Amino acid sequence: GGGFYGSSGAWTCGAHLAAVMADGTVDKCGYFTERRSGTLDEGLAAVWPRIPRWRLEELSCSCPQLAACRGGCRFRALAHGDLLGPDPAMCRLRGVRTAPIPPL
Repeated sequence: GGGFYGSSGAWTCGAHLAAVMADGTVDKCGYFTERRSGTLDEGLAAVWPRIPRWRLEELSCSCPQLAACRGGCRFRALAHGDLLGPDPAMCRLRGVRTAPIPPL
């Protein structure tokens, strides 16, 4: 997977991630808890294909850092208004955005 923000191929960051919550719920990550993909009772092999993943080409952000940052965090992008839009924290980290990140 390439680490926390890693991915491979044409996938956005986190394509290799899943979060198993204390109640056995499987989510995209610890932030996407309202987008449950299933439970461990079903088996991880059954739940894994239902975990949402996005391709880089689906994103509505275009910048020269996209291949390196893999689009950043989709939850942060959603929290700032657009699931497929830019992740303002990753943009700032990579020097694409210089303005302060607006509060949620």
